Amino acid sequence: RLEHGEPGISVVSSKRRVSLAVEAADDFPIRPVADEVNTIAHYYNGSAIDAFSYVLPAVSDDRSSQNLCVVALLGPRIVATDRHRLHGVDDVPYTGKGPTLLRPQVVRVLIKSAPTSIIVDRINAAGKLRISADAVELFVAPPDGQFPDVNTVLHRDHRVQAEVVTADLANAVKLCQSAQDKSDEKSIVLEVQADGIEISADG
Repeated sequence: RLEHGEPGISVVSSKRRVSLAVEAADDFPIRPVADEVNTIAHYYNGSAIDAFSYVLPAVSDDRSSQNLCVVALLGPRIVATDRHRLHGVDDVPYTGKGPTLLRPQVVRVLIKSAPTSIIVDRINAAGKLRISADAVELFVAPPDGQFPDVNTVLHRDHRVQAEVVTADLANAVKLCQSAQDKSDEKSIVLEVQADGIEISADG
């Protein structure tokens, strides 16, 4: 049972009492007034969660480029990049008006809650975003900066496509795997060079 007293609330069972620290209700943040709301995006069918999970590893951790430390919701396209790699998912079921950016911490909360519907509203008076995800409602400040054009974010000389013989690639990977220490989890690195693809084993 719960008991209210000084200095706060206690959870009491037949064998134990645990006191919980509380704050005065007046100190609780005020919920933003949502009288002027613009809906930015509505993602439905739960498909945005799979897209978030795919693009999240490409979010930059370079704090000097805050506009890359985000997941970009560009209508039906969800994208993240650190300028060395770009992860994007197209044709995500969506209705809305325009793009917005979300911090990775917010995206992780959404992934964990796994909602079927995500609605992103801008509350004009408060300058915040309201994210409604089924039973979860988040109020967050929009990240600063503008997300770069995803069509030009990679360097012009960046090789984004390579064609190889499937059998040759499979054999090269097997050779690298055979040279690795089986007791440790290692990685295999594929690097595109001017004269071909170099495959190397970590460790």
